[in-house]
Amino acid sequence: MPAPVLRFAAGSPEGPSSTTWRLWIHGSDTYLAARIMKGTYKLSMHKTGEWISAFTSESGGVFKHTGSRRHCTWKRPPEFKPGWTQGAIVAIPWVKWRGQFRPREEAPPDTVWIPGPARKKKLLFIVLFARPTVPADGIRSVAQPDDRVVGKLPLSNGDTVWLLARQAFILPDEREFIADADREFLGFQVSDEDLSTIDLWGFITISSRQGGPLIVQFQLGKHHV
Repeated sequence: MPAPVLRFAAGSPEGPSSTTWRLWIHGSDTYLAARIMKGTYKLSMHKTGEWISAFTSESGGVFKHTGSRRHCTWKRPPEFKPGWTQGAIVAIPWVKWRGQFRPREEAPPDTVWIPGPARKKKLLFIVLFARPTVPADGIRSVAQPDDRVVGKLPLSNGDTVWLLARQAFILPDEREFIADADREFLGFQVSDEDLSTIDLWGFITISSRQGGPLIVQFQLGKHHV
């Protein structure tokens, strides 16, 4: 029996602002990955409280500077409200060079599409863990008025994993971060023949202000290649 899963993306099938992402569970553990990574890299949020971003064991990948599959580790943060813990965040910032390449990834038909980030904003996909003591409609107590509930998944320990989508303004220090990332991804080598059909995305995994995993994904533009 396949594991329960939520598939989600920003934008639309005709004009995506992100790749397709997958949030799934196994027992009381929760996993997050971009579909384009094809099972080579994922974020694991374990019931033990150890959260890890790493190459999968099946991929055989390791980081050259450590020789380890692991990239980052976190400890599950404390509850920000009784019964609620914030998990990973996938941030899709608005960039001025968006949409310069025609996407080639075909999203599964059950993908939930959320409108992409508005100008000077970011779209946040926020993973939340709710204890069994939280009522079924408790998501309203932690969601903002304009948030959209993407879906929820039940863990075997009685917790529920929720996924919210939220638009928020890009802060000044985040603009500097995007500018640094923009420069970091310059220099891809792509043939003229492939230039119109490539599907390039930048990924950066860091710690959020709350101390948990933050994955930033943005479209690359023609100035990067």
